[in-house]
Amino acid sequence: MIGRLYILTEAGGTYGYGHVIRCNELYKKAYRKSDLELVFLVEGVEFSNGIISEEYIEKFNWKRIEFIEKYITEKDYVIIDSYNTSEELYHEIALRAKKVIYIDDYNRINYPRGIVVNPSLYGKKLDYKYDSLKHYLSGDEYIILRNEFYYESRNNINDEVKNILITFGGSDILNLTPLILKKVNEISPNSKKMVVITDNFKNYEKILDYKNENTTILKNITASKMCRLMLDADIAISAGGQTIYELIKTSTPSIIFEVSYNQKYNIKALEDLGTILKSDIDLFEENFKLIENYDVRESFFKNCNKVNIKNGAENIIFSLLTPELKLRKAEKKDIDYVYELSNEKIVRENSLNTQSIEFQNHIVWFNEKINCKNFKFYIIYNDNDNFLGQMRFEINNDEATVSISLAEKIRGKNNGTYVLELGKQALLEENIDIKKLISYVKETNISSSKLFKKYGFIEVENKDNIIKYIYDIK
Repeated sequence: MIGRLYILTEAGGTYGYGHVIRCNELYKKAYRKSDLELVFLVEGVEFSNGIISEEYIEKFNWKRIEFIEKYITEKDYVIIDSYNTSEELYHEIALRAKKVIYIDDYNRINYPRGIVVNPSLYGKKLDYKYDSLKHYLSGDEYIILRNEFYYESRNNINDEVKNILITFGGSDILNLTPLILKKVNEISPNSKKMVVITDNFKNYEKILDYKNENTTILKNITASKMCRLMLDADIAISAGGQTIYELIKTSTPSIIFEVSYNQKYNIKALEDLGTILKSDIDLFEENFKLIENYDVRESFFKNCNKVNIKNGAENIIFSLLTPELKLRKAEKKDIDYVYELSNEKIVRENSLNTQSIEFQNHIVWFNEKINCKNFKFYIIYNDNDNFLGQMRFEINNDEATVSISLAEKIRGKNNGTYVLELGKQALLEENIDIKKLISYVKETNISSSKLFKKYGFIEVENKDNIIKYIYDIK
């Protein structure tokens, strides 16, 4: 029996629709990349076809232990994108499923075994607790955009503000649209206002009260239409949810409102990069006049262009379907794999000793190290027993110097911190009394420096272009 991929999320009411929109992109990528049977379930008090009309999306209350126990099996994969699902339910799913991805916006809970994905620029700064059961993914390579936003871009900023886009998501949970439209009409009466709403807006009549000859109201528009509206807009006014990265991708100068707590970190990260202007109602008029200035809008435009948003949905599905990384002790059968990896050009360039390794010398070294009690030598592999790298610890009293080499196919995919955690746990499981991990990294090896600092290593010395990092094991 073929396994299933369950995509579980929520929509409507106070949930909004950002989760179901980004889950829909994950569904589309999974449909193209896997042979799994796909099941897309959305829980919520309201779910209008005005947001997403795909017939494969089913409204269903999946937040029940009975459902999990009856349907999710060891052959199944699960993606959960939820504001309020209980830890108990997460643990039940993790206990039964083959592999689980948790979409998280602000380190909401202590997630069980699986992959935690924070699809934002701020996720790497959150205080996630690393352990050998969890793998964390975050950064620009995991931001989820609708596919239509990858194909068009803004070329320039207009001298004057003539077109203004107002869009507050799928339901405008704080009822901001009419208030903002009223204020924009007062501040910029001659500009054209494009107001995007859906069937789920409860304030439609109030919005109509402020509609004039320069206002166009658009309901239930497609992603392609939204992309075009953003590119045509000189200024956008929006909430800080899923739309915020679409505005960044289209380099649209934007005023952003925080309408729910899980938007806080997205807004903070993008504000720090100089790509958006955060506002509230009290500051709106002042901020609008500020962003009307050409130089300010040009600055936002240039800073947005520096944000390199990659194909996040595809990368997340790849991580889900790729067999999990594991560690085992090195054996004689690994000698050729380790030799080939160690002699790769990039590995030699980043090594403290850059000289190529002769095979006969490698044989002597390898056999010595796998039999040395003060040297712990691990192989990184996956469920298919593919060789994917090596990790070594040279032990000196209560300190261990760590060295990692990853195979090309898993480099640059946020695997380093996970592998480090596996290695640390392997040492502890062997009852080795280690209090500090040490790493020596070339100053030019930027990726390794980022890895060790991300994990929690502290730079203590930089001598002869070699940086020494130390990590205290607590």
